[in-house]
Order: sequence, then C-alpha cells, then structure tokens
Amino acid sequence: MNVNAQSGVKSGDTEYLSAGKNTSLMGAAMVTMDSIMLLFTELANSKFEQMSKKTEVSRDAQDMANRVD
Repeated sequence: MNVNAQSGVKSGDTEYLSAGKNTSLMGAAMVTMDSIMLLFTELANSKFEQMSKKTEVSRDAQDMANRVD
C-alpha cells in the first residue's frame, strides 16, 4: 500500500467505514428517537385518515337528514 506523505492516508484505505461500526451512544439514541418519531407520525396519519373517513360519513348522513326536513 502506498502512503501519502502529506495526509498520512493509505491508498485503498477504508478507514471511513469504521464510522458505521463504532457508533456512539448519542448517535444510537438519535437513530432510536428518529424511529420512534416515524412510528408516531405513521400512527397519527392512520388515525387522521380514519377520522377523515368517519367525518365524511357523518357529513353525508347529516346531508341526508337535512333533505328529509
């Protein structure tokens, strides 16, 4: 392997890959928090979709009731 005298970096060196192996506690906590936030976002979106469907049904029922009057 050739060593670059100026930077001290070996050619073909994959030392940058070690960042994925040596994760810090803070980094792991941030990834976990991001996963939990994504889960809550998906749950909130599905709940909002259910509420929207129920609102549409109730609006249609109210329109039908208004026609009877």
